[in-house]
Amino acid sequence: MHGFGATSRPWMIAALAMGLAACGDPLVGGGPVTEMDGGANNGECAPNETTCDEECVYLLTDVANCGGCGVACGAGEDCILGECTPDCDDTVCGGECVDLTLTAEHCGRCGNACPAERPTCRGGFCRPTCGAEETLCTDVCADVSSDPMHCGECRNACADGETCTDGACG
Repeated sequence: MHGFGATSRPWMIAALAMGLAACGDPLVGGGPVTEMDGGANNGECAPNETTCDEECVYLLTDVANCGGCGVACGAGEDCILGECTPDCDDTVCGGECVDLTLTAEHCGRCGNACPAERPTCRGGFCRPTCGAEETLCTDVCADVSSDPMHCGECRNACADGETCTDGACG
């Protein structure tokens, strides 16, 4: 799932690679990067590749040579822009694979931590944590068996002067 500020991997790689190429980045169309990677372009590789162990590799995406020759990513990691990052279907925030719809430290977007009064992330929004006898009604916890504003179900308000007993107005 992706939320606000989240980036899907396929277009992220393409967009950043194109942006780096436009800026003359040495890893993308600018020739060898011998200081960073320990390798060089021997002239037989494409301009954006480097020779590592006599093989042409693209240091921005090669999991066996991620950012430099011989720098291998671990199991469950991808090489994104020369850095090993978790391989996940969700979003990577600070090197961690997170679901922006459920993670309280990254609720709705990376770095958006839920405050103490609304510590639970649901649907990408910080919500209060309800007790066992309560139901989350938008942004409030309600006892639908006795709450006149949420009688029997959320947003079912009793008429003026009525009370809510066992989920029924009367």
